[in-house]
Amino acid sequence: MGPTEFGEGTWLGIELRKPKGKNDGSVQGKRYFTCPDNCGLLVKPSRVSLRGINGAKILAEQNASLAVAQNIARATRHSEGGRPHSREGSLSDRGDSNDRF
Repeated sequence: MGPTEFGEGTWLGIELRKPKGKNDGSVQGKRYFTCPDNCGLLVKPSRVSLRGINGAKILAEQNASLAVAQNIARATRHSEGGRPHSREGSLSDRGDSNDRF
């Protein structure tokens, strides 16, 4: 899952069990993943569902989890370096329910 050279936004590479796809994981000479001939598709996540959940929702949840992980990593780097940093974008251990990260 990620950007491509042939279209804007995020695309999802899918390997089909049977040769009912459009490619082998490459499009216009650029390889995005590897699979047997005609078993590959590259589609927008919103066109896919996994056990009834739309791919766009899965992508949004993944992006939210990534943002939280990046904020935690940023806060950890700043606290380990001893440099002062803003509380915005970091976690608080005071238990104040109004704190945001």
